[in-house]
Amino acid sequence: MLLHPQENEKILIGYARGLIVLWDRSATAACQTYVGTQQLEALSFRNDGSEFVSAHNDGSYVMWSTSRSEPLEPPNMPYGPYACKAITNVLWRHTTRYLLPIKFCYSRCVSSRIFYFSAIAGSSLVVECQGLAMETNSQ
Repeated sequence: MLLHPQENEKILIGYARGLIVLWDRSATAACQTYVGTQQLEALSFRNDGSEFVSAHNDGSYVMWSTSRSEPLEPPNMPYGPYACKAITNVLWRHTTRYLLPIKFCYSRCVSSRIFYFSAIAGSSLVVECQGLAMETNSQ
């Protein structure tokens, strides 16, 4: 669940099977529904609330307009079509200097325990880092 950044009476509710609902709490009704094709992992609004991004367990993210039920573009897979790389967190910040959306995607490959962090500006990958997970044993 995610609070709309400009309209406090609206919330974005995401369900694991891919359904997303923009809900108006004051009217107790759905404003818009969106249907993703993959299991939903994370959501993030654009700063002005006009669009949002959904991240999925197949390593894809999808851009949506809050006013349309269809995606703005086909799913994008920044890490390639590898099922082990779900994007489990996403943060979208719209910068006024470059007028480009920046999406921060955090992905983890379970089999090798390698963590990835990426920053995407427009359609270009501008930063990508990876590192091994550190495990701690508490006794």
